[in-house]
Amino acid sequence: MQTNEKKQFPKTRGQIYLATADGYRKDFMKIGFTMRHTDTRMTELDKSSGQGTKGYNVLARFYVKNPKQFEKKLHCYFDSDRQDTRREWFNNMSIERFYEGVLHNAHISDIKLLLKRLIRESYDQSIISMIEVY
Repeated sequence: MQTNEKKQFPKTRGQIYLATADGYRKDFMKIGFTMRHTDTRMTELDKSSGQGTKGYNVLARFYVKNPKQFEKKLHCYFDSDRQDTRREWFNNMSIERFYEGVLHNAHISDIKLLLKRLIRESYDQSIISMIEVY
């Protein structure tokens, strides 16, 4: 691969992410997916908010097969905390709660990939332990 080429992922593989924005409550978070890098998606959100730069921050992310379907499962799982049925923002969210929903809905191969990534990035040990127990 040449240095100026972007890495391409299979069309069925993307990232699920948990994000927040500056100025919002700490427990008010967005669950979404992208087929590109999450940094690219956060920039798009900043530009499309219509309120200037919000400072979107990714709190958690991982690769999964069929991200659109997986995102839909997570939205259903957290439906009682959805801010608006037309939006992807949820109340009462935390990184731990997000990963609980992930574990409840994920295929075992997705969980293995997630655990591998979290260990490689020296992620919070309490999250890693929660996933290892699963």
